[in-house]
Amino acid sequence: GNQLALWLEHDNPAQIAVESVSVALLGDAAIDAEERTPTPVPAQQQPLQLFLQDLQALRASAQASGEVNCVAFNAQIEVLSLYSQWEATAPLSRNLLESSAILISRCQSASEEESVSFQDIITDFLDWEAILEETIQDVQGMLGE
Repeated sequence: GNQLALWLEHDNPAQIAVESVSVALLGDAAIDAEERTPTPVPAQQQPLQLFLQDLQALRASAQASGEVNCVAFNAQIEVLSLYSQWEATAPLSRNLLESSAILISRCQSASEEESVSFQDIITDFLDWEAILEETIQDVQGMLGE
């Protein structure tokens, strides 16, 4: 079976209330939980909507000028890599991660720098940006937007 661990770090532990924590399952795990648990748990109706929001956050980490906020970019790449494990989003996620390789490499080297220029490889940057935009449009199409 699957296990879930939750670590909450907070300056004032007295402010953390268990009833304020919610957990949502996505994808196949959500469907399994909805069908098999003694107390049915409604599946997230649109996990693709979360994928779209994460793609848009990745887009927001980069400027058309070729500047990338590597702190935000690295965080979003980490989140998006999780989507490569879900059947519905795996092909799109993997393709995007592959096309992001050069940005990932440079941003990991400069992880503490908020703004990193990709002007010296602007063609690669623009190719990545086009693939990201195409991925966003594909997901919007899947959602019927």
